[in-house]
Amino acid sequence: MLPPPSDEATAFHDTIPWRKDQVEGLSVVSLDPHHYTYMSFSKGGYVAVTAGSGGKVTSPLMGWRLIRGRLFFHDPIHDKLGGELHLVSLTDDLLTIRSTDGKLQKYKVTHPTPNE
Repeated sequence: MLPPPSDEATAFHDTIPWRKDQVEGLSVVSLDPHHYTYMSFSKGGYVAVTAGSGGKVTSPLMGWRLIRGRLFFHDPIHDKLGGELHLVSLTDDLLTIRSTDGKLQKYKVTHPTPNE
């Protein structure tokens, strides 16, 4: 059973459903100057996250699940859903999401460089 969307995130009425082709292979880096976050979503349902601020950085490997257009972090060991990323917009260059607490977050979309 899916958790209900948070009141904080849905109050803005600006989120749209995710599609699998938008998530698989997506890599982004936060545009927040005070907190670094890099996320890379694999086709196998895993997301590598590097995040930190003030010189402290963590690099967990988590899962992701797309359920009825909703994107969740996922704990594959305990089969539990984590935080949700509410999609506001996605272009070739910019991802805008709303976190479950309602805050708007912007990420630069990074593209792999071809091997030379």
